[in-house]
Amino acid sequence: MPLSSLFANRGLWVLPLRTFALLLSQVVCKLFERMVNVRLMWFLEHHHLLSPSQFGFRKCRSTTDVLVNLEVYIRTAFAAKTSVVAVLFDLEKAYDTTWRYHILSQLHSFGLRGHLPLFLRSFLSRRSFRVRLGTALSPSFQQYEGVTQGSVLSTTLFLVALNGLLSSLPSGVFSALYVDDLTLCCQGDDSPLLQRRLQLAIDSVSSWAKGHGFKFSTSKTCAMTFTRKRVVLRPSLSLYGHPLEYKDSAKLLGLFLDTRLSWSPHISYLRVECSKALTLLRVLSHTSWGADRRTLLALHSSLVLSKLDYGCPAYSSASPSTLRRLDALHHTGLRLSSGAFRSTPVLSLYVDTGFLSLQDRRDRYCLRYLARSLQHPSSRLCRALTFTPPAVPVPLHHLPLSVRLSRLQDSLSVRISDVSPRVVPSLPPWRVPLSRFCTSLTRITKAFTPPTVLKRLFLEHFSSHSRSVSVFTDGSKSADGVGYSVVFPDRTYMCRLPPETSIFTAELYAILYALRLLLSRCQSSFVVVVDSRSALMALGCFNPVHPVVVEIQHWLFLVHSKFKSVEFCWVPSHIGVSLNERADAAAKEAVRSCPISRKGIRYSDFYPVIHSSVLTRWQASWLSVTGNKLRTLKCCVSSWPSSFLRNRRWETALARLHIGHTRLTHGHLMERRPAPYCPSCIVPLTVVHVLLECPDFQDERVSCFPTAPRGHLSLDRILGDSDTFDIVRLMRFCSRIGILGDI
Repeated sequence: MPLSSLFANRGLWVLPLRTFALLLSQVVCKLFERMVNVRLMWFLEHHHLLSPSQFGFRKCRSTTDVLVNLEVYIRTAFAAKTSVVAVLFDLEKAYDTTWRYHILSQLHSFGLRGHLPLFLRSFLSRRSFRVRLGTALSPSFQQYEGVTQGSVLSTTLFLVALNGLLSSLPSGVFSALYVDDLTLCCQGDDSPLLQRRLQLAIDSVSSWAKGHGFKFSTSKTCAMTFTRKRVVLRPSLSLYGHPLEYKDSAKLLGLFLDTRLSWSPHISYLRVECSKALTLLRVLSHTSWGADRRTLLALHSSLVLSKLDYGCPAYSSASPSTLRRLDALHHTGLRLSSGAFRSTPVLSLYVDTGFLSLQDRRDRYCLRYLARSLQHPSSRLCRALTFTPPAVPVPLHHLPLSVRLSRLQDSLSVRISDVSPRVVPSLPPWRVPLSRFCTSLTRITKAFTPPTVLKRLFLEHFSSHSRSVSVFTDGSKSADGVGYSVVFPDRTYMCRLPPETSIFTAELYAILYALRLLLSRCQSSFVVVVDSRSALMALGCFNPVHPVVVEIQHWLFLVHSKFKSVEFCWVPSHIGVSLNERADAAAKEAVRSCPISRKGIRYSDFYPVIHSSVLTRWQASWLSVTGNKLRTLKCCVSSWPSSFLRNRRWETALARLHIGHTRLTHGHLMERRPAPYCPSCIVPLTVVHVLLECPDFQDERVSCFPTAPRGHLSLDRILGDSDTFDIVRLMRFCSRIGILGDI
């Protein structure tokens, strides 16, 4: 059957065969580029060929590293009562002016030979482009220099081309590089010395760039002086003979820096950008036809909080009064999403939506960043995080990040230590052994299959491994700790891990320990049975980041080199398989009886611990609140599932009734009128009085809540998140007494 007929019979849009073949070739080329890029990056990282100051397009590095490095450097200088002069470079047409010959010569100097340099030469050569304007196409132009933009492989080749930029900097000059965004800094109070050092650094990078086909923009490159003194040092600096302009504020990787590092320009920028995003929420949050709470909260997270969270480990050193200018943006987004009344207290707003305050979010992200940075123990940033506090007392927000993080850990009773270092696999990706997995049971959905059927299917499948030695592994995590076990037919091994370890890491440690044990056994065929499907899927990664997965692949290579075969098999947990139940019991026993083994912890394993500590502090703060209307109804800080409805009007009315602030009871605050009183009872009009106390609505209460015992109708029974809550009866009651439109 022709290819076009096959697609036509399936009801798909039929492309011309030549166009379809071209699309397929592009997909194959993109896939091949990624394969080459993974191998090339492994070679560069394994042999430490890239500059340690380069943070762009490398695993476990980001723009935040550059910003935090710079912030720590400046804060350290402020603590020593010195100034910092920085030069922010801009590279003109970076990708388009890259010399291809320089890339190939760099790869040759790295020791690369054979097919890879030949492929890269073909990848870079014979490139052409055309310009489309409407329906008109220009003639084809040949591109003799530069790398292709939009390609995964081009970014790595650009890093190779720019690798020697910082090779000859003078001592005492700080450098940070994210792809082509270069920053050079120098601290001190001696203006001639600063001028000499920075000018030598500028001449060094500019001469290197000129000799390799690059050019810095003299109009966009600027200088800044960071100081807290009245006398500002501004040594004269020049680039290509043109004097550099000093600026009071400049943008670096999305954050605006100012001379006193107060972050006030960046806060003002965030207010303008987030206000534009809140306009969309105002349109979509109409009480009659607006989107539901879940959708609006997701939009608030993606459009507003994503901007506020970016770079917060760096700009969190701003003063509390400056950071409080962002709170109104967060409060407005939560108020629009939940439908809460404008007079709602912010504490009730946080608890009703289940969203952390911006300060709590910044604390959480700062501790997460600390855990992530500790996986590079030899890096400059990790060494800076051990900075000793100055002897003189200074405000908390003026201290370096290391001191603030140490105090934050003490306040949250969290200690981040023993983080597993970032490990580049010793095995190249093309030598990682292909693990054999049994996939017959993975297609079964455990939630919809009875345990007896699962057990029978597993035993039938497991009989095919009768010639192999069976090894069962399992991990266990509870409030008491974390442990794992390895069960051979003749012996059981147990180990206890630090309590911060995740169950995923525990399962991986169990597999690793099993491989170490079977290497010393005389048998040659083994089957490792694991009840964690995610752990088995991680073993199939050819470019892993998890350090335990890297070590497992190394031991798999050793096992295969000893001519031993290992096959992995998945077993559903808790279905009655004897050896699996034995492994589960041994893992739990390890928590009770074994001493803690100080193994390295993956940095992401600290994320749940950090989040739990922040929630605990928030919960304790909420329980200490008095005089809050929502506090009398709700004790937990997490959002209630009953607050999410499909009817936007009901959802808004329920949120306002929960919080106790409605247009009926608190609208006078917006109009500057006296507080309303109940005309019958002559008492202040409140939500509790309307729902429970006013005798004028007793008949409606009995009609709408007939199951409530007489005299025992409570606010928790009407509004609480329990089995007795019925939104239909509540809205019917509000409609009958005529207040639904006034809420």
